[in-house]
Amino acid sequence: MNTGENIMNAFSVVGQTYENIKKMFEQLDEVAEKNNAHSIVGKTGFLRWSSDAYTQGWYPGALIKLFQKKDEPQIGNTLLHHDSIYSLEVIFWFSCFNDSPEVVLCRHDYNDTVLNGKEPSISDHWRFHTTAKETAEFSYHNEGDKVVAIPKGEKVSSRFGNLKKKTFKRIRLMDITAANIDDVFKELLEV
Repeated sequence: MNTGENIMNAFSVVGQTYENIKKMFEQLDEVAEKNNAHSIVGKTGFLRWSSDAYTQGWYPGALIKLFQKKDEPQIGNTLLHHDSIYSLEVIFWFSCFNDSPEVVLCRHDYNDTVLNGKEPSISDHWRFHTTAKETAEFSYHNEGDKVVAIPKGEKVSSRFGNLKKKTFKRIRLMDITAANIDDVFKELLEV
């Protein structure tokens, strides 16, 4: 096989991977409804980082679905509820696993009004992205198989929409199947 064919095959694999992620996200929306939860990202359905200036921004390397339970009252006329936000993030660029892209299951808890009452948009990807590396803006500690990240100071908390803490767990994307997606979603709600 020549270099041109390798490039064409690589793009075909990436395209099929995105198609499979789309199907998984659609299944997650259905599973959420069965579990008294719903997606809180409007038309697009998920968050992603894009950039014209950086080539990594030309193809999404981290895709984030956001959910909330429907138990608490809504905030005004938004999709938001007065409750934690649960994110399921698929990370291709910098997985902590050597043999699979990773999925970060995360619960975002807030001090006061969730995200200051403003629905998340695609450009809010950075508020929910969890890198494999720890950042200086948060203090970290382990609670069993989960990591808890707490903003360092009111300024950081405010920048992240009144974030109190985020608790997350990493799993392999390759371990998620159509047969266990309900269990993965329930695990997300238990993070």
